[in-house]
Amino acid sequence: MNKELYDNHIKNIFGVKKIEEFSEMEVDEAFNLLLQLLPNGGKLYKYRSFEKGKFENYYDALKSGYLWFPQADKLNDDFDTILYFDPCAEAENIKNYLLENPRLYFKAILSYSDEPIKIGYSSLDHKAFNKVMDCYDLNNGKLDESKAIKLLLKMGIELAKAKRYIIEVDTFIEQFILNNKEAIEEVVKSFININKTIRSSNYIYSMSETYQSNPLWAFYCNNNQGFCIEYDFTKSKDFDIEKKRMIINTFAVKYNDEVKDYTFVNMLKWLLTGKRDDGLLLKANLDLFTQLMTKQADWAFEREWRIMLANLEDNKVAIDLVSGIIIDERVLETGESKKLISLCKERDWTVLVRKTQFINAAHKFEKLG
Repeated sequence: MNKELYDNHIKNIFGVKKIEEFSEMEVDEAFNLLLQLLPNGGKLYKYRSFEKGKFENYYDALKSGYLWFPQADKLNDDFDTILYFDPCAEAENIKNYLLENPRLYFKAILSYSDEPIKIGYSSLDHKAFNKVMDCYDLNNGKLDESKAIKLLLKMGIELAKAKRYIIEVDTFIEQFILNNKEAIEEVVKSFININKTIRSSNYIYSMSETYQSNPLWAFYCNNNQGFCIEYDFTKSKDFDIEKKRMIINTFAVKYNDEVKDYTFVNMLKWLLTGKRDDGLLLKANLDLFTQLMTKQADWAFEREWRIMLANLEDNKVAIDLVSGIIIDERVLETGESKKLISLCKERDWTVLVRKTQFINAAHKFEKLG
């Protein structure tokens, strides 16, 4: 895989612009780039078993043309799709950042609060307060005093009173933060508990880049008593733009036991500074992506690619990419296999048979018929 192209794919999908805001042209560009990156000319594979109670669901998905996306917290890896961080250390980092930047934090409260925060006794006091608040630099939290005084003077407020307003506003902010430390605790909690939210709101369809993995045949096909589905992503060239918009969320999983701890401070800084620093957002998003797409090294045998979607209303997603089925010879004469082969003939899908060669201690794959 071309690393430079793949990095471009990640920056595009996990970058500054939300995918739902992509134009049709941008979706098509991202889709065409993905097709260049996928292995096997665009083909990925899913291992399945013939176990009763499971096969019926797998067959229905094949026949009806949909993919079933389980939530990340339903996957077989307890640490799939999580952020790696030290909760105690990160809670302290977040708390310190908020306390060190009380004006930025207060400005954010004003922006996101449903109820306006008022200061003083009159509408003039409240208006003056808002004028002063507009003079805080979102990058460093410092007040531009000369700008604030000019605005207050234009309102007809005398110079001495204008200076007093500025001191009062600054004091009010400091006192407000000290009196509302529980709000900071809530902010910290919302970040610290984020893994539960991430795992319940993200939906994963996992595939492998190979159909020849003996461990996967043993692990996911009930000890070789199963089949493997071939998905050809080039079939989606004629899909409508909304289906392509989902498909471009396809990524290769990385495997590493040593993952750098994630920090929420960059994302928090981006939020509190007015969501204006695209570089800060890009760094936070790419760090987030690296964490969510990294699994522990002992899963590396899966050679996984996955489609990851968020906040689905239905686990069934109408995406039909099937182009073939591979069946192990040991179950070739079962009713389930015959049912699959019949569907393959109906849909013009290829059928390969996985055969064991004891002489060479290997498997060979032959086209049926």
